[in-house]
Amino acid sequence: MSLPDARGDSPSLDLLESRFRGAIAASLDAFFLLEAVRDAEGSVVDFRIVELNDKADEFLGSARIDLIGRLACEVLPYLRTSGILDRFIHVVETGEGYEDEHEVHDGACGVKWIRHQVVRVDDGLAVTSRDITRRKQVEFALVESEARYRHIVECASDGIYRIDPRGVFSYANPVASRLLGFGENEPGIVGRSYLEFVRKDYQEQGIALYMRQIAERIPVTYWEFPAISLAGNELWIGQNVHIEQENGRVTSLFAVARDITERRRVEEELRQAQKMEAVGQLAGGVAHDFNNLLTSIRGFSDLLARSINPEDPRRKDIGEILKATERAAELTRQLLAFSKRQVLRLESVSLNGVVEDMSKIVRRLLGERIEVQLKLDPELWTVRADVGQLEHALLNLALNARDAMAHGGALRITTRNEDVHAGPVVDGVLPAGRYAVLELTDNGIGMSEETRSRVFEPFFTTKDPTDRSGLGLATVYGIVNQASGRISVASRPGNGTTFTIHLPAAPDFDVDQTTGGARSRSSTGNVILIAEDNEGVRALTVRVLTSAGYQVVEGCDGVDALETLRARGEPVDLLISDVMMPRMNGAELAARFQRIQPGTPIMLMSGYMDDEAVRRAFEEPDAILPKPFTPDALISRVKELLGTRASASS
Repeated sequence: MSLPDARGDSPSLDLLESRFRGAIAASLDAFFLLEAVRDAEGSVVDFRIVELNDKADEFLGSARIDLIGRLACEVLPYLRTSGILDRFIHVVETGEGYEDEHEVHDGACGVKWIRHQVVRVDDGLAVTSRDITRRKQVEFALVESEARYRHIVECASDGIYRIDPRGVFSYANPVASRLLGFGENEPGIVGRSYLEFVRKDYQEQGIALYMRQIAERIPVTYWEFPAISLAGNELWIGQNVHIEQENGRVTSLFAVARDITERRRVEEELRQAQKMEAVGQLAGGVAHDFNNLLTSIRGFSDLLARSINPEDPRRKDIGEILKATERAAELTRQLLAFSKRQVLRLESVSLNGVVEDMSKIVRRLLGERIEVQLKLDPELWTVRADVGQLEHALLNLALNARDAMAHGGALRITTRNEDVHAGPVVDGVLPAGRYAVLELTDNGIGMSEETRSRVFEPFFTTKDPTDRSGLGLATVYGIVNQASGRISVASRPGNGTTFTIHLPAAPDFDVDQTTGGARSRSSTGNVILIAEDNEGVRALTVRVLTSAGYQVVEGCDGVDALETLRARGEPVDLLISDVMMPRMNGAELAARFQRIQPGTPIMLMSGYMDDEAVRRAFEEPDAILPKPFTPDALISRVKELLGTRASASS
């Protein structure tokens, strides 16, 4: 074999043929050299195998010597059935090259994919073939996987989208489009800026978060933000964001998002409830100590006034002190109502009756410029509540409506029955059950969302703080909650306000309307045991009772009172106990005292209740003396209880 010299002489035909055969033999593809077979009319009807390489042997599964000279369609029947033969003939007739992939059905091997490259050589063809079945299987598997993935993404319940480095949506599934307010027939969010849908005050935070994620290559971050839909509505979205990289470069952000508006609402309600509960506990604690102080101030002032001549000018000064204690007592009652620790007298109540009885007062309170409209359901269910507290709540709400309608308007008061399935209301979750509903709607100035969210907070007011305590609506909130009800408020600036109260319907039972008058008896000889941890209140109680002729033994708390009773060795006629005391509270003392002296009357003094055990002790209203109390109220209640015992004995 000789190579071309430097003078550029062309290689010989033998050398070219040798090189050609070497290239064909080394090829990874099957190679066939075919000559056209023509019929009598000169039309190509088949091809004869003239030459082939070793790969062609493997491709066809036969020895080379057995294949040369045979017809191509005889060796490969699928050439005719799949239409490939016609393509081969077209190359011979036109000289146009041909390259394509075919799915063929081989009887021995089943379905195969073949790639053919065909060129015309004289009156025949040079065909290069490759079995690409494995590659096609991988491609089909990939296509199937992508289709399956797309189906999952398109049918997912969460919004899924991709954002390119410019912050533009490059993909979004239907849920993501609907989440941001796009309908099915609209173009969707692809091609629009991501920040367009983030509330402005959160945009800087979002940019900083994702810049940090990209810079530090944080795989996944979670972010909650207020989004603005296409229609301008606000919703909260929580999303996990993944970074997608290629060759170490971040190419996009892939996010899975969910509407968490309802969850945020419930969480906010829980935080608000916890805040109100904490403030309520503080208010109740302050009211407890304040009531003890007021009891001493009020009681001793009353005793002092009785000891001074009615003409003495100092009686007027004492009167002013008593007026101040009464105003202070009203303030503590409001605090206790808010904190849900006020002593209540629960009874079966008709809301319609309360509204009708109070309507004249409400009309006078609102004046002639405000029309009061009543629409009461005649079949309204009764509720278990304190009538006085309901009246107080109605007046507070009427006052609030009057302030909202400075130039006149209308207040509509309605009642209705409502059978509630568990679900959300404006300011909380209402348990399932039957409710009697009281609703007050005004057409006043309304309030902003910020004001609406704080309207039940104690000491919060939009009025002149020197004119109002800011406890009016807080008191209503406490009254309703203590009656196991719920109150909600709906309002918008310029569109008036609606307060809605849901109170649980009372169970069906007959209410005993009869009352028995207690016969009083002389105090001579009656012994009273007192348990009170506040020294001032205890001293006042002892002073008043001994002045009235009773014998008094005392203890500084429940434990001390029981020790005093055991040391005495004789029974007493009455136990008077404070509710909240260290070491042993009033309810625990009452239970132990009843075991020692069953049937002996017990009177509890309190302006504050804390746990359920103490609350259960207040089921009997005749055994309660709310603080602060007057000496006359104390004596009257003692005579009543001792008279009841005398009646039972006789």
